[in-house]
Amino acid sequence: MRLVLPGVEEMFGNSSAETDHSRNVIHEQDNINKSEIIKIIDDYGRPGKSRAGEKANQCIWLVIHHIPLETQEKYVPCLRKSVKPGESQGWQLTFLEDRRKMRKGEP
Repeated sequence: MRLVLPGVEEMFGNSSAETDHSRNVIHEQDNINKSEIIKIIDDYGRPGKSRAGEKANQCIWLVIHHIPLETQEKYVPCLRKSVKPGESQGWQLTFLEDRRKMRKGEP
């Protein structure tokens, strides 16, 4: 849905019912994804590439990248730990660190 949203905004306008609906669908799916990923990490630790595969590893990062700041803060150490042995990509940690700093108003 995130890939479709710019087209919806362009076609119907930023404040349209269609755009609002698209944003609501994204938000609902983010909440579902967040609950599932947090349960996995809390139960088993952060699965890296060797346990989950490259695509699943990136999916986990994407979910964490779009969750509220407070929750991101809790899971950054897991990602940092996963990057050191090469189980996650360094750019994932860099992007997440940048997003966290931006949300906090830091450079």
